[in-house]
Amino acid sequence: VECTTSIYSFGAKVLEAKEVKQAAFIEGQYVYQFEFVNQFFGAFLSGIRGLATWEEVDIALNNLSVVQVFEDMDTRFEKPTPLLVMAFDFERGGGEVE
Repeated sequence: VECTTSIYSFGAKVLEAKEVKQAAFIEGQYVYQFEFVNQFFGAFLSGIRGLATWEEVDIALNNLSVVQVFEDMDTRFEKPTPLLVMAFDFERGGGEVE
């Protein structure tokens, strides 16, 4: 499976990465782990923690979008077949972090 992750900030694409992974069979399930997404969100959340006000946090979150396209890379197909497309928009919730 190939995962193309596109990061948008203020409506403009700022980053894109492609990863190809084989499934791992873990506890009776096939699992995919895409490293770029984990690294990006780790860095993004670290940056959020350094913002001075909730208004800055809201601006950063409200203007972030992530689109992921998962495609079947089976060589029997002339063109990769889309399996799943996911789009994420973010906003700050009303909960508290301890």
